[in-house]
Amino acid sequence: MRKQFIRIYAGIAIVLLLSAFGFLAMSKQWVASVRQADFEDKTQALIAMVREEIEAVDSDPVAQLLVLNMFSLTHRMPITLEPLFVLPLSSAEKDGLKAGEVVTISIEKRLQTYQMAPNGDVIVLGPYLLEEMIRWQDNLIEEGDGEGDGGNFFFQTDVLFFGILVAILLGIGGAIYFLIHPFERRVYALSDAAERFGKGNLSSRSPVGKGHAVADLARSFNGMADRIEGLVDGQRELLRAVSHELRTPLARIFFLLNQLKNNGVLEDQHTDIQRIERSVYELNDLVEELMDFARLEQDISHRTEVDVYAQVRELREMVSELRGDISVDIDSEHLLIWTNETHFKRALTNLVTNAVRHAERHIWIKAQKVDKMAHISVEDDGCGIPEHLREKIFEPFYRVDESSNRGGTGLGLAIVKRVVMQNEGQVRVENRTEGGARFTLIFPLEDKTKTGRVEQEIYNSRQ
Repeated sequence: MRKQFIRIYAGIAIVLLLSAFGFLAMSKQWVASVRQADFEDKTQALIAMVREEIEAVDSDPVAQLLVLNMFSLTHRMPITLEPLFVLPLSSAEKDGLKAGEVVTISIEKRLQTYQMAPNGDVIVLGPYLLEEMIRWQDNLIEEGDGEGDGGNFFFQTDVLFFGILVAILLGIGGAIYFLIHPFERRVYALSDAAERFGKGNLSSRSPVGKGHAVADLARSFNGMADRIEGLVDGQRELLRAVSHELRTPLARIFFLLNQLKNNGVLEDQHTDIQRIERSVYELNDLVEELMDFARLEQDISHRTEVDVYAQVRELREMVSELRGDISVDIDSEHLLIWTNETHFKRALTNLVTNAVRHAERHIWIKAQKVDKMAHISVEDDGCGIPEHLREKIFEPFYRVDESSNRGGTGLGLAIVKRVVMQNEGQVRVENRTEGGARFTLIFPLEDKTKTGRVEQEIYNSRQ
């Protein structure tokens, strides 16, 4: 929101500044043209006064010279009396002078103004630069004060103008900030509620308030959150109920199978009973996975410091029980992460079980600190996972090869993904260059998390 405030304020400031500069440039140009016209009028009036004074002293050259000197000193402009033939004028300009006109010409970027005197000579004003004479005219004050500071008038006007402009910009900035700030707080409150909701806190709601632009949006969000929470709660309740209710008929089937085996069966029936028993065990595993999947949303706040090293060490025995022909390398640092221990253990167990299911001969388990994050990786030397399936394998009940006899319920990796998301972590999957897959769990090391003394123990087992 602060960026939005800066954009709005910068846009308004740029428009105001451009408008101000444009207005100032146009006003200066207009003032300059007005002053130039005024100066030209005063120049003609001055030359008319000189002509009258010369006419008054008739043809006395000394008197004429005194008149010219007096006007030159008074008006600070060169004024002379020259014969017509020595002036750099064209025939048309000379004809204009003879007709009584005032003629102004430019010579090497300087101006000269001419008018015929009564005795046939020409009164010459200049040469002068118009800009210099205008500035000189600005500095003239009442007679007897010498040079004044009238020339600073326009500079002072510019300073005053920009001061007013800065005050306007500051006022607009303050007004925009006080208008946007309440809106900003409400948007941030809605954003925080949405972020908490996205992280799994389905009870998160945004304050609605009254009479502001975000109220309708907050109400819509809260209504959506209510519906989603209701759907999710219903789904969880259904999943828990179905999983729980399935256990009763499964227990009866196990009891009947045991009775059937104890009573004795024919040789050709023994194979069928074994198939039924395997199917029932698979169904029982699926029910257990469903119940675990449903329980993940419970006890999420029961977090504690979990020693990754201690959890990893326990995996060796589990691998040996699952497949005795698999060798395991364990390389772990003493990393303490803040998480739900039961959930973390289940996610790690699911990854190792998945690796055991697909490995040929070897599994690698490694835990280390990388950029203030705990990285726990599980690798195998199996066939790997195609790149286009690396997102799908985390979906519930998805299997890479449905026809495979490797077992599994299709919920193991979905549980891993959910546990990681609850802890604001990541799970990555990639193929090893040597062959096989690598799954990496990434958990943040936050303020409540401690990384103890690094102790590295490597277990190599070849079975």
